[in-house]
Amino acid sequence: MTSGHSYTSENKKAIYSKILSRKRGITEYILNFCGISSLIPLSVIIIVQYVVVLEMFNQENIDFSLIPWPMSLRSEVSSGITDVVNIKFADAGVFSGSSADWSTFRDSNYLRIKESSKEYDLLFKKF
Repeated sequence: MTSGHSYTSENKKAIYSKILSRKRGITEYILNFCGISSLIPLSVIIIVQYVVVLEMFNQENIDFSLIPWPMSLRSEVSSGITDVVNIKFADAGVFSGSSADWSTFRDSNYLRIKESSKEYDLLFKKF
C-alpha cells in the first residue's frame, strides 16, 4: 500500500511541477497571439460602432428639435390670415357698427399682423 501511495504522490508532484513550470510550447504562444490579435480588431469595431451610433443620436436630436417648427409657423400664418380677412371685412362694411369701433378693431389687427411678422422672423432665425 505504501508503494501505491508513494506512486500517486510522485504523480501529484510531477503534475504540480509541470503546472508550475514556466515552459510553454509553441502552440501556447500561437494561441495567445491569435487571442490578442483578435481582440484588437474587435475593440476597434466596437469603438467605431459607438461613435457612429452617438453621431446618429446627435443627428436625431437635431431632427427632433425641428418638429415644432411647422406647427408654429402654421399657427402664425393662420392667425395672420384671420387678421387680414377681418381687416377686409371691416373695410368692406360687412359688419354693422360705428366706424370708430371698426377703426380700433382694424388697428388691433394691424398690430397683431406686425407681431406675427416678428414671430415669422424669430421662427426663421431659430430653425
